[in-house]
Amino acid sequence: MLNWITKKIGNYSVGIQTNIQNIDNNEFGYIHDTNNIFQQGNDYWIAFDNDIELDILKTSMYLNYSKHIKDTFLRISTTISPSTKIDVKQSTLFKPLVDDIGSSSSSTSQELSYGLKIEAYYDTHSIVRFGSLYSYEYAPLKYDIAQLDYENNNYIFHTNTIDTNEITTKYLVKIYFDKKVLGELNPTIGFGKISKKIINNKNNSTATIDDSIISLGFEKRF
Repeated sequence: MLNWITKKIGNYSVGIQTNIQNIDNNEFGYIHDTNNIFQQGNDYWIAFDNDIELDILKTSMYLNYSKHIKDTFLRISTTISPSTKIDVKQSTLFKPLVDDIGSSSSSTSQELSYGLKIEAYYDTHSIVRFGSLYSYEYAPLKYDIAQLDYENNNYIFHTNTIDTNEITTKYLVKIYFDKKVLGELNPTIGFGKISKKIINNKNNSTATIDDSIISLGFEKRF
């Protein structure tokens, strides 16, 4: 992450930052089709290899507010991202079901995304201290992928456009240990929940994914 401009005025800080991210996801394995789902018989084996690479370039404006209230520290952060570019490259194999390689390459600019984060930290003046975090993020996503379809008694790859809005909320309770390691960093452990709501703009369907979080790491406290 690169901060281009940072300006601090009292308890407020504003700035512009650019985040560059590369995600390379590869899945491979075998499918034993014993129920004739692919209509090739009840004892059919399929080898698959799916490789998707994403390059994300996001420029955001942020506004932070922070304040100490006795032994409690509070920070509220908001971000607005008017410019996000996503490049997607995909290569998919289903052998021997399909002879061709399913490939797709797209470069798309995303619509406006934004987020909110609220952090609190309580100093107990002991070796163990406590904190909490809540975050909300709204992110439209639109890109192309190669999708396997059944058409005219054959399996073929078609280009399918993913067009969704993702809403992600996260709740986290953290425990900080008052023992600095690696310079100014404190060991932390966190427990919480993350929920992602995916709205499909093509068919107006909605899916929700909930998961638990356990985090271990090192942080510099506010």
